[in-house]
Amino acid sequence: MGVWRSGVWVWELKWRRSLFVWEEEALTQLLALIGGTAISHMEDSWVCDIGVEEGYTVKDGYAFLCKNFLPDTNLNQEECRVLKHIWKSLAPLKVKIFSWQLMLHRLPTRSNLLRRGVLESATQARCVWCSAEAESEAHLFTMCDVAVDVWLKIHSWLRISTAVPGNISLSFQSFAAQFKSKKRVEGLNLLWQSVMWSLWIASNSLIFQGERLKTCEIVDAIKHRSLQWFNASRSGG
Repeated sequence: MGVWRSGVWVWELKWRRSLFVWEEEALTQLLALIGGTAISHMEDSWVCDIGVEEGYTVKDGYAFLCKNFLPDTNLNQEECRVLKHIWKSLAPLKVKIFSWQLMLHRLPTRSNLLRRGVLESATQARCVWCSAEAESEAHLFTMCDVAVDVWLKIHSWLRISTAVPGNISLSFQSFAAQFKSKKRVEGLNLLWQSVMWSLWIASNSLIFQGERLKTCEIVDAIKHRSLQWFNASRSGG
């Protein structure tokens, strides 16, 4: 962790493996943050100095981390509102994190993998289902024929009639706007995330297992997951 040299503390951080590029950037930020701290031989004690008089709180700690370490998201007001609804939903935490990544365009779709240099050509970045367009978030979840068919079947099941916007944020807003009741909107929030999660699982099944699910099978999985998540949230699971 570190050593004393001539009465001065020197950080010597050691890792069990080589750091990735993004981890090296995080390490630089960490060293800059702790490098200006004066270390003494006195017994340590915890002190919060982020401007909170009554001491440390999780809320203020989270705000500090977001301000100093999260990259700019460039989300507009409506997208921020969608994220707020997502975090308050009844979906499992891992699904809410997935939806958060989806909204921020951070999922490992083929378009994103091409941009990061993981894939070498635009041909490799085509949609896993249709191969007609680049596999962006908007295409995979709202514009591909497979996704559109799934959405239309869900709309028919709910007996609602609305277009499928070719935009992730708008798809949430138009879907949740079908009902005014708070409980129904809460249910649609959960169902929307189940649709997105199930489409992602289905696309990965085709990529990694070579299993092409029918749209009716994806819809059945959506219904099952939604009910399972709802029951788990009510039972505290």
